[in-house]
Amino acid sequence: MSGSDSLANKRRVLHVLTSEAWGGLEYYACTLAVALHKAGVESYFACNPESRVGEFVQAHGLPYLPLFHRRLPHPSDVVRLRRFVAGNQISVVHSHYHSDVWLASIALRWKASLRTVRFFHSFYMGMIPKRDFLHAWIYRRVDGFFVSSRKFLDEVKECIPAAANKAYVLPYGRDLSQFQHDFSRRAAVRKSLNVDKDTLLVGVVARIDPGKGIREFVESYLLLPDDVREHTVYLVMGEPTIKRSGLGRVVYEPACEVYSEEIHKFVKLHRLEGRVRFIGFQRDYIPFLDAMDVFVLPSHAETYSLSALDAMAMNLPVVGTDSGGTPEQIKDGVNGFLIEPKNAAAIAAAIQRYYFDPKLRKEHGINGRRFVESNHDLRQTISRMLSFYGLPEVTS
Repeated sequence: MSGSDSLANKRRVLHVLTSEAWGGLEYYACTLAVALHKAGVESYFACNPESRVGEFVQAHGLPYLPLFHRRLPHPSDVVRLRRFVAGNQISVVHSHYHSDVWLASIALRWKASLRTVRFFHSFYMGMIPKRDFLHAWIYRRVDGFFVSSRKFLDEVKECIPAAANKAYVLPYGRDLSQFQHDFSRRAAVRKSLNVDKDTLLVGVVARIDPGKGIREFVESYLLLPDDVREHTVYLVMGEPTIKRSGLGRVVYEPACEVYSEEIHKFVKLHRLEGRVRFIGFQRDYIPFLDAMDVFVLPSHAETYSLSALDAMAMNLPVVGTDSGGTPEQIKDGVNGFLIEPKNAAAIAAAIQRYYFDPKLRKEHGINGRRFVESNHDLRQTISRMLSFYGLPEVTS
């Protein structure tokens, strides 16, 4: 058996994720690696063991290489990563954080035994032009780039010529077996929030960041008619963007902390504490989605929202902004409403419409679930990933 054949048969994937934050990018990359592991692919990580990513990896018993985030690749990290890949006979390397592609690209060069290791990188956020020689050299070692939406694919091709012919849309995959209604659970969560069965619970799951539109969402509450406001509660699940975390300590981005404080002051000023609730990110957030009646995605420009997909998977109608990749998720008047970004009045109008039309809420929720089933089933995503990786699927 040749060295390359032996390596391919190992079915071992190393996920490089040195980010010290914890948001949609980190959560999705971690859960995807676990899903691959369950599908018979041995998943390894290169991460900061003290970060939330590291905590997740260790909690799931995945082997890892301790690696700390640096703005630029350090020679010692290059050597350690190269040795880890060779020593564990890794067949695929998949980087997820923007700076990790540099480290992995350099580590996988020059050593003859690593030339057969396939290398992929996922883009999760907006692009800035990268047309210089150095980026072209770094990206040349990458076998494929994954993006979450068609709009983002066009953006990548425009901004990164080196990626134009090897960038692919890989839809987010969701394990739909986890997104099932449980009426007793719904009642219990609503009771814990002091929300009765006749109250419309409208929710957001997002980082409290200026670009996420949380301010407009909160302001929209005051724009609801009195009779609607009397029977509506807003729930914000999130926290300011994390700059770094570890050892039980969390440091938030200063601008996001200020933004969060301003929103809380607004709520207090207008005496909305009982009507606009804030809870931090929940490790098990699905019960809270189950408790909601309407989901709002007020982001100014979302690449492609994971939280909106999860809301749809729970049969929730979604109000989202007509920007970024969101129109690929929400079909206006079919599984939700598309509204103008940064427009609190538009958010209020959509919520008011759902308040007075429970039948429409149910119809849009059902259509949203069907959309996720057709386009974002985790099994389909895993199958496509294995195909890109060049690894055979496990047959039981």
